[in-house]
Amino acid sequence: MSFWKEENAKEAADFYSNEATLYDDDGGLVVVGKEDIEDYLSTTFQLAQERGHPELKLIEYDFEIDVEHAVVRGTYHWPKMHSGRYTLKWRYEQKDWKIVEHYFTIEAEPISSLE
Repeated sequence: MSFWKEENAKEAADFYSNEATLYDDDGGLVVVGKEDIEDYLSTTFQLAQERGHPELKLIEYDFEIDVEHAVVRGTYHWPKMHSGRYTLKWRYEQKDWKIVEHYFTIEAEPISSLE
């Protein structure tokens, strides 16, 4: 995940299908489509830069594979940003695996850890 460490929104967005959807922890729609996801990631990476480039850490994860999809679930910690859970639903499209649905929770960091 060097694109995440390098905070490269365009490269990160390339993992998403053109019709991918990003959902918040309530299952509410955040953004739809690769271009809007790239914009969302760009804003998120900008905030990370302002907070000193903290490294995203995947704490645990597991995955399931069926005929049409691969699903990855786990937890993460992003110091000075937030922690939470995520689910990525991947589908094989045009000779490559792409994220079609991305669910996440945000458990805010205490104010003292953001400084």
